[in-house]
Amino acid sequence: MNTNYVNHFNDPTRIILALLVAFGLIGAWNYARSTPGIDYYVSWAAADATRHQIGHKIYEKETQFRLGMEYRRKAQSGDPKSRQATAAGVISIIGMTATPFLYSVINLFSTGDYETDLSIWHAISLVSFTAAILLFGRLLGFSLTANLAILLPCLVWMAAFHSDLRVANVNSFQLGLIGLAFWLQSRDSNRGFLLAAGALLAMIVLFKPNLAPVPVLSIGAWL
Repeated sequence: MNTNYVNHFNDPTRIILALLVAFGLIGAWNYARSTPGIDYYVSWAAADATRHQIGHKIYEKETQFRLGMEYRRKAQSGDPKSRQATAAGVISIIGMTATPFLYSVINLFSTGDYETDLSIWHAISLVSFTAAILLFGRLLGFSLTANLAILLPCLVWMAAFHSDLRVANVNSFQLGLIGLAFWLQSRDSNRGFLLAAGALLAMIVLFKPNLAPVPVLSIGAWL
């Protein structure tokens, strides 16, 4: 058996931290399950409308108002206590301002059922956030124990993370993509990894242009 593999389970501190992180993830999941995800509702409705060709010009105010009313009626026709009905009660106009690529990505993980899709998105957000913290820690040379010690308070007390879970925005997903891009970039001995990193950085900007400075910083680092 690999000695390094065995050593991962010989450190009591590491085991305790791993268990606490697991409980932190369960707590974050339970918190996410109690929220209607109002930001995700807008993206989900936009993706759903595009998929079913309900509203072709989703960036026009008239279409956004019409879709808001239509999806509110759909939500209220079901369980009035559902997360979809709660989100629809808050959002009267589906104000689409994101990129078409963002809605396309949301559509990839969409089944058409809001409750299921919101849970899928929350799971993706949790995995992305956790992976990003661990990846950045590894790139900085931290041990697994140190990484777990950093991740734990982020899961339990980080307000920005909880806010992202509450509204089901794309920030945790973006952070995961950035972490993956930097990890690919760190594998500079292989040109294939560098090409993949460049392609991923381009998709990150297409997904949401607020991360446009990230490729610029990467280019500066390469230079």
